[in-house]
Amino acid sequence: MARSTPTNQESRFSIDELFFSKTDSRGIILAGNEVFVRVSGYPRQEMYGAPHNLIRHPDMPRCVFKLFWETIQKDQPIGAYVKNMAANGAFYWVFACAFPVEGGYLSIRLKPSTAFLALMPGIYSELLRVERGGEGMEGGVRKLLEILKDKGYDSYQAFMTDALTQELRARAVALEGRKTRVFSESRRIDGSLSALMALAARSGDAAHAYASIFERLDRFAQGSRTFEQQTATILKAYRELGLLSFNMAIAADSAGEQGRTLAVVASTFQKMASEIQGQLAQFQESMQRLTVVIQDSRFRIAAACLQTEMTAFFVRELVAATESGKQEGGVEEFRKSCTELLALAGSYSEQARQGILQLQALLRRFTNEREELEASVVGLEVIRQSGTVESSRSNELKAAFGAHIERMRNFVLSVKEPTRSVGDTLVSLLIDVQDTQSLISSVLETFRQASAALARV
Repeated sequence: MARSTPTNQESRFSIDELFFSKTDSRGIILAGNEVFVRVSGYPRQEMYGAPHNLIRHPDMPRCVFKLFWETIQKDQPIGAYVKNMAANGAFYWVFACAFPVEGGYLSIRLKPSTAFLALMPGIYSELLRVERGGEGMEGGVRKLLEILKDKGYDSYQAFMTDALTQELRARAVALEGRKTRVFSESRRIDGSLSALMALAARSGDAAHAYASIFERLDRFAQGSRTFEQQTATILKAYRELGLLSFNMAIAADSAGEQGRTLAVVASTFQKMASEIQGQLAQFQESMQRLTVVIQDSRFRIAAACLQTEMTAFFVRELVAATESGKQEGGVEEFRKSCTELLALAGSYSEQARQGILQLQALLRRFTNEREELEASVVGLEVIRQSGTVESSRSNELKAAFGAHIERMRNFVLSVKEPTRSVGDTLVSLLIDVQDTQSLISSVLETFRQASAALARV
């Protein structure tokens, strides 16, 4: 099939529209909805059987598709900003999510509307420059990860998770208050209207429930960042403690018999501080695991939300096309696509539920570790107070040890507040986790009801 020359014209679609396509394992198009056909500009009969790169725009760096294929061939989902090209050379931007399914892959696209979109042309232009400069796709992937790291993302997965959740939230805000037309009272569709209505309603209910979960996901992510900042503060304080024990031992030796007790205080303080360092290492390990679980849960829930919204939109699209007499796809193709969408959403929701359970277990472990850390900090304070009492026995001791005792005090204070703050954050997150579990359970029941409605279509 001949490719058109790119133009500066845009193939437009509205923010409420979603589209998807199904390909086999080689990327050959097997199915797609009406919006995909309309926006791409290719007749359905020409698209089916053609490779999906039929709509690839030359402004897209090859390394992005390399990431795509490497990820989905590992049976993992992926999302990315993609500039596509319609049959007439017009362009259109989407945020595309690809999901492995039986026999191939299913891709769902939405209209991007966040600040991320404005960044992508410049980033992709830089990646093309790297690819064409002799570094190829491998160099392009490295450059992409460098750019994302500069923007605060440790991995591509972290970026795509943040991008998807933000795009879905922006879409929800844009559509807030709009009434979605599901059907016309005056028409009936082969006796299946009530089942279609039920399917659309159930899918919409699930998507709505997920929208309320996003706020909690944000708090999960913020909680993870807070833990990281608080732990970094504690570690910084420990590093600044430095040679306190060594310097106090020298001062104690110079003070003779009077300084012997303070030498013991210094040694005990340093030993307890070292134990805290070990606790912090465990704390950091738990925090890193927590961050990974939160990130994965955010993506799974966001993906399930997108999948359920796609199902609801697809039903409304079918009703509208049938009423107008312009339906091109058959009922069996519709049923198969809806079945795959609902199965995907149910699977991702169950995975998200399992992730939330794991998150709850990690948070409880984190709570225990924080309590141990807090107890150690209390022990440090007791030792410091002993040092204060001992150093006040004479002016000579006060002069020799006053600065060291003050450093002890500063260390305890710098550790005490972040340790307490971690506890407050944990309590809040555990409450959100329990609420999220309940919501996901209700969504899974909604999927069961939607599948029952689909069976009646």
